[in-house]
Amino acid sequence: MMPRSFWLGIGLGTVEACIRTRAPELITALRAAQGETLFDAPGLIGAVLANAPHRVFVSALGRIEVYQAIPSVDGRSPDGPHTHVLPRLLAHRRTHAANIPIPDGWVPCLSIHPPHGAAVGRA
Repeated sequence: MMPRSFWLGIGLGTVEACIRTRAPELITALRAAQGETLFDAPGLIGAVLANAPHRVFVSALGRIEVYQAIPSVDGRSPDGPHTHVLPRLLAHRRTHAANIPIPDGWVPCLSIHPPHGAAVGRA
């Protein structure tokens, strides 16, 4: 089966968040949730967590694909690239972390975590 991509509709503004999967049960759940967001469709978050699909984020500057497994709620985030598509973080409707000094009216297009050492006074 060819992988299928699905837009998550989570309103990030500067980036489109998608998932890509071949898992038939997840494809069925995603198709059933058409027109709803990831957080509004009953049972969809559980199906996504159970299948840990690839996460794809597309912006005007580029595309990032994350293949790491999604840890359980009480699990540890893996080292390396991973995602935090969490309702409690997205509820703030921020384009960036509150402690990043972006001028009013500007929107960041890319951030790196952790920050480069030169940005915090280390070489």
